[in-house]
Amino acid sequence: MTCEDFKSSLLTEAYNAESFNDAAHKTANLIYDNLKKTQTEDKPKTIDYLIPEEQYRFWKKEFNSKEAMINSPKQICR
Repeated sequence: MTCEDFKSSLLTEAYNAESFNDAAHKTANLIYDNLKKTQTEDKPKTIDYLIPEEQYRFWKKEFNSKEAMINSPKQICR
């Protein structure tokens, strides 16, 4: 197979309606499976949720100066 043959077959495959249809269905199924999984599985919490007012108080108290921001990186990930 020459380079031109390879390019030609690649382009033919890229613009083939059946190939597109197959890829589109596989993509939609992946999205569906992922969405279904995220809605049915119990997942560990990644961060503690705080209401906006609590977040604001935390940031205002803990990071009220440049030094506090530089010296307290652990506070960001609490």
